[in-house]
Amino acid sequence: MEIDGTMKSLLQIICQVPGFTGSGVYLEAIVSEAARKGYRQGLVAGIPKQYNPDPNLNRNQVKLFPAIFNTKELPFSVVGMSDVMPYPSTTWKELREDDYRRWIRAFSKALEQAVHTFEPDFVIGHHIWVLSSLFKDLFPDLRLVTICHGTDIAQLNEATNYSGYVIEKSKEMKTILASSEYQKEQIERYYSVQGNNIFTAPPGIDPEIHYPPKCRPKGVEIRLVYAGKLSMAKGTLSLLRAYGRLKNADVKASLSLIGSSAGDELDSIKKLAMKLGAEITEHVSQAELADCFRNSDIFVLPSCSEGFSLVLLEALACGLRVVSTELPAVRSWLPDSYHERGIVEFVELPSAECITEVDMPLTQFEDHLCAGIRNQIDRILDKPADEKSWAYEILKEYCWERTFETIEGSLKTL
Repeated sequence: MEIDGTMKSLLQIICQVPGFTGSGVYLEAIVSEAARKGYRQGLVAGIPKQYNPDPNLNRNQVKLFPAIFNTKELPFSVVGMSDVMPYPSTTWKELREDDYRRWIRAFSKALEQAVHTFEPDFVIGHHIWVLSSLFKDLFPDLRLVTICHGTDIAQLNEATNYSGYVIEKSKEMKTILASSEYQKEQIERYYSVQGNNIFTAPPGIDPEIHYPPKCRPKGVEIRLVYAGKLSMAKGTLSLLRAYGRLKNADVKASLSLIGSSAGDELDSIKKLAMKLGAEITEHVSQAELADCFRNSDIFVLPSCSEGFSLVLLEALACGLRVVSTELPAVRSWLPDSYHERGIVEFVELPSAECITEVDMPLTQFEDHLCAGIRNQIDRILDKPADEKSWAYEILKEYCWERTFETIEGSLKTL
């Protein structure tokens, strides 16, 4: 079949709940872009028994083919691509052999039902991991574009029981999408995939949702914001401790944490947030998050590992200055001039082992994080009428239409 305007049926597959993580936001952006181009759409996803579909899926009439967890068929929580998810989940490394067999049966059933009843022209597989590998096993001749989100690479080391299967099947994937040249190099190295099978296309920005405010309200305190999973690995506890240092120094600033998690880590974060007067808001829509960004001044990303970090891109598009750990994936796409101009302040990464310890204050890292925030506060106070020109640069450079065009173009290789 020719890859042209007549190709109008798209199926996306993801092993976890759509909409709650970076890959889920990516998926829903593709839903919107494909709908704009007139595609019929289907979705295979892992969802809990109690699940309310995102309005975006309903609005665009996406046909859902679910594998439903917390049921007799799958008597455990959704298996997430990160060890800490914004909802109750099971990790790949703790998945028991009998539960893995149940997982395979449930997703095989969902995939077969989707393909046989929906008859997609092509399929987008989110993550180079078990679900995309299973799809290649079941339907080796169907067009599959597999998108790397970064957590899939991390799982190769975390859940080694499955890495051999994934690496072997990834060699059969003729079209893989990387978000940056740095990630492309990682895919070549970790999966032994040929470079000519890997296409580079960064995520996009929705200009109707993400744009800078016209001006900053006068006479208000500096507002710090974090959005993402509330976990030690994301540096949330260290951010709170750095914020405590600011308060002790009588710096007038507020802190909002937007996101959710589960388990003991969340309890520790909530306890310290309450003590410091930091606000926690659970899962919000993309439009609500963009409004939160426009009502803030500085976005802080204290994470010890990220893929592309779409949320950082969105924060820049909404006109925020940024304080971020010096993540290789971020440095690979962020222009050097953003650091030189003081738009982004980088902080040296702590070790991944240390940042996950609840009771281990990372004194040096948190001091540096605090100093980075103070530098950005000083820049804002020095230039209160900053025109936020970088937001328009981001909006010009990154768009979902271009990302989707790269996906369509890559199909010509199949």
